[in-house]
Amino acid sequence: MADFIEWFNQVFTSEMSIPVIGGFSINLLHITVFVVIFGGFLLLAILLRQPLRRFLARLQVREDRQEQILWLIFIIVSLVGLTVALNVAGVKILLSRRLFTYSIPIGQTRLSLTELALGLAIVVMAIVFSKYLQTLLRGKVLPAFQLPENAEFLLLRFVHLSLIALGVLVGANLIGFNINSLLVALGGLSIGIGFGLQNIASNLASGVILIFERPIKIGDRVSVGDTFGVVTAINLRSTVVATPEGIDIIVPNSKFISEAVTNMTHRNKRARIKLPVGVLYKSDEDQVKTVLLEAAHSHPEILKDIDADAPEVQAPFVRFVRFGDSSLDFELLAWIPDVMNRFEIISDLHFMIRKKFLEHGIVVAYPQRDVHLFPTEVQSKEA
Repeated sequence: MADFIEWFNQVFTSEMSIPVIGGFSINLLHITVFVVIFGGFLLLAILLRQPLRRFLARLQVREDRQEQILWLIFIIVSLVGLTVALNVAGVKILLSRRLFTYSIPIGQTRLSLTELALGLAIVVMAIVFSKYLQTLLRGKVLPAFQLPENAEFLLLRFVHLSLIALGVLVGANLIGFNINSLLVALGGLSIGIGFGLQNIASNLASGVILIFERPIKIGDRVSVGDTFGVVTAINLRSTVVATPEGIDIIVPNSKFISEAVTNMTHRNKRARIKLPVGVLYKSDEDQVKTVLLEAAHSHPEILKDIDADAPEVQAPFVRFVRFGDSSLDFELLAWIPDVMNRFEIISDLHFMIRKKFLEHGIVVAYPQRDVHLFPTEVQSKEA
């Protein structure tokens, strides 16, 4: 037994020199303690992933954002485990001390990596708490007030930005960050904006205008450039538009300020559709009008009655537009309750009109040209 104890002391307590780290002395016991503690923290970080993923999913955090938060938490836990393992094991490695005590000059303040990690952790906590609070307000509190959708969105956005700003201020205060350094950083940022960030600054300013002036709001059917769809989110830098094909298009906010925007639901979702139809000259105009009105009145999505609350809405009617080159041109005009469904309704009406035209013998016109041939002087002499 005494021989075993002596062998244990020689193996685990005999110091060895590590030239790579600067010649500091460590022994096998230090290494064992370090590996056990650091490995335990790594195992803890791995085991926390699934519970944290379920928690973030309950907060309705996007999957890509979940991965970012999980990796950030994994890195923080690993760094904490590395620090604890080095301190408990008593490993005298100068590199680790320099790593965590190294300070970065920011203006008149010097911040260590430990302080920066603390400030970052507070900001992350503020973001996570903001997501949880928004979910709570959206599901439990705000429905009782029956706020409009755009007002609810603005309120939640204000809460989100306020909590992030509060987290930044609290983190800066705890790490002893000097406000003068912040002013210096903002001064440098303004120079960067002047030289290379004009587009970002323009989008941010446009986002503020969109949020407070509200030319568009959540749920509006808009058309800007080649993009048509429903506005699903208005952020500070960009606006998300969902197309009828189910595709989300991220549009810079500056486009909604500098370009002409068609907001089809600025007041309501109703819209009037127009179907041009051309028939042969031999067709009966009254019969064409009757058939077109029958098709419109037989579609369930067409508004048939005049609404006193919406004086612009009219019953379906047919307009005789012109005597065309090859056809009599008519237009069927009708109101629909939701402009997002206009393409489907127009397609249905085309099918119905085509079927009714075939039943009544009405022929859709096609281009016709009369060609007159006159004999030339040479042909006249030969004749």
